[in-house]
Amino acid sequence: MPYSETVRTGQWIQTYTGRRIDPFALDPGDVVVEDIAHALSLTTRFGGHARCFYSVAQHSLLVSELCGAKCRLWGLMHDAAEAYLGDMPKPLKSRMGFFQKLEEQALTIIAGVFGLTFPLPAEVKKYDVAALEFEARQLMGDVSGWMWFDSEGPKVADEIGRRFLTLTPEQAESEFLMRFEELSRVDRVGT
Repeated sequence: MPYSETVRTGQWIQTYTGRRIDPFALDPGDVVVEDIAHALSLTTRFGGHARCFYSVAQHSLLVSELCGAKCRLWGLMHDAAEAYLGDMPKPLKSRMGFFQKLEEQALTIIAGVFGLTFPLPAEVKKYDVAALEFEARQLMGDVSGWMWFDSEGPKVADEIGRRFLTLTPEQAESEFLMRFEELSRVDRVGT
């Protein structure tokens, strides 16, 4: 069904900024950082099963902080497709080929909007997994046997310090937007 037909029949989602988008046919004009920051600040990690509220926005901030200068914006935006598609826990997502293709399609469009080169850099993937391990140890209790962990998680704790604080949705949204502005300003200046 074409986008205009989808919107006409009500098969769309409305974003925080009021855009009506077809998640199966995301258009570059649909993508704004305000929607991404807001949606990710209200989307929980670990399918909502963490001991306390912890957002995808805060996770994205962590990954961005861990990445080197050239990958920081990608680190911030690596889960941006979830603002339009929702989050799915890793065991489910790994078995949902159609969803993975849809997510890749959305992320490709989002990358283009923000001047990022697709695919996701290996450095971002590395720190995404490292952040997952660190967060799981802080938020989930016993994580022995989690198969996708590598040896980076403990290093993350050293890099960001042992203190772990969770942000409210409002704080996460605000910090996400400030980080985006900071990284965009750096890119414009060329440093």
